[in-house]
Amino acid sequence: MPYKNREDKRAHNKRYKMANGRYLTAQRVLRTHQTRVTRSTYDTIKDVVDPSLWERVEVIEPLCERPTHARPIESEVATEPFPAVRVEAVYIVKVRESVLLNEDVYKIGRTTQSFTKRATSYPKGSVLKIQRNVDDSKMVEAVLIRVFSRTFTARPDRGREYFQGTYEDMEDKFMHIVRRLDDMDA
Repeated sequence: MPYKNREDKRAHNKRYKMANGRYLTAQRVLRTHQTRVTRSTYDTIKDVVDPSLWERVEVIEPLCERPTHARPIESEVATEPFPAVRVEAVYIVKVRESVLLNEDVYKIGRTTQSFTKRATSYPKGSVLKIQRNVDDSKMVEAVLIRVFSRTFTARPDRGREYFQGTYEDMEDKFMHIVRRLDDMDA
């Protein structure tokens, strides 16, 4: 290796680019068949390239210096930011462990963020079975856990939100509870 270490090679490359920058820029313009270059690029390479190049290459101003023809939009619409809409939801998910062991164990959960964001906290391979938006996810989740504790086999070894049973029965119970609570709020 002609260099003692990486720092020496970097220093050499930096010196080379500084000394030959004009030629390197000209090579890039020719190699990539550019049809437009900025004024600063033109000023840098105009002395080192064949003048016939400028017959096919247009010199343009940088974006920040170009005149703009846009005019500000005047509107009666309020300029206040939109109020944040809080979306709450309850869901049933089959976590990866249950999927891999082929168990009928499901977790009841709630979220105030989109499930795609919430799903990142579950292990890869977990499956969202059902999700419903609700007005008060804390209350709905509490009711779901209370009813599921009486109806299905609780799995305290996994957590208080885990239940064992057939998914079809859980889905029916889940939808029944969510609809009833939704009707009560309306």
